Amino acid sequence: MNKDRITYPDSIHDLLKVPELKRMFLKDIGSSPALANELEFLMNPPIPSEVFVKYLSPSAEKPVKVADQIRQAASQMMRGTSSDDLDKWSKIVALMRKGIINRFNSKIVPAFYQRDIFRQWHEPIAIAKAKANLGDPKKVAKKLGLDEHWDAPTLEKYMIAQALGRKDEAAIFEKKLRENHKLDVKYSENKERELKEKQAKGKTEVERTGVDLTPAKLLNCGFRNVSDKKLREAIMKFSIAVITAKKADQKAFFKKIQALEPESGIARNMPIEKLAKTMIKKGVINNQNIDKFDYYRP
Repeated sequence: MNKDRITYPDSIHDLLKVPELKRMFLKDIGSSPALANELEFLMNPPIPSEVFVKYLSPSAEKPVKVADQIRQAASQMMRGTSSDDLDKWSKIVALMRKGIINRFNSKIVPAFYQRDIFRQWHEPIAIAKAKANLGDPKKVAKKLGLDEHWDAPTLEKYMIAQALGRKDEAAIFEKKLRENHKLDVKYSENKERELKEKQAKGKTEVERTGVDLTPAKLLNCGFRNVSDKKLREAIMKFSIAVITAKKADQKAFFKKIQALEPESGIARNMPIEKLAKTMIKKGVINNQNIDKFDYYRP
């Protein structure tokens, strides 16, 4: 019998050779007198002259389950002249033994491997064997598509279930891993946002954004309507797009700047690349931010 890739004896004969299995098996069937009697019959075969009185008679000391034909044959022998025929009684014992062994091997032993007493003993052995052969958790996490935010204890349980061939159990742990991963990523994002907000408190707009919208610097870049709120907002968003290298946003806010500036405005008539370079050169866009993060590609 193979359980969690560990092989156990299939027959009662082999099972009783393993001391720990024998101990558990005897304890487990102790609550069933009929099975206990049958096991005793196998472990300590009776002498032929005692088999009827001890195991087969209506008032037997330790009755066992046997085929009706065997019981009827034994009863007829007791009523006839064969009650002392040791050869015939030996055949009865052999037939009884064969039937009991077949029943134990086909039903009782397989059922034992499903019992709590065995499962509780087997589980730590199986887990210890699986742990001894686990691979690299980082590689497993990567294969599952998880980044550094993975639940180590649950990942180990997933790996153990996989090693033991427990597909349903592994699927449950994989689902939990993915759910926890989403929560961990969300938690990390929230903590990062909180940290940025905390760091931003008490800082000026220039320190927070890396963008300086003082009128003198804007005029120096060629802007004209420097007091216009909408223009200043468009310049700010354009500058952030330059810092973060978001080309689509750069183009969108450049168009807004052109719409808000007079047609004769110097900044309005610059190509987008030149305007970005001019704003960096004149200090509207903090050049250190771009160099530090290596974002800007004009």
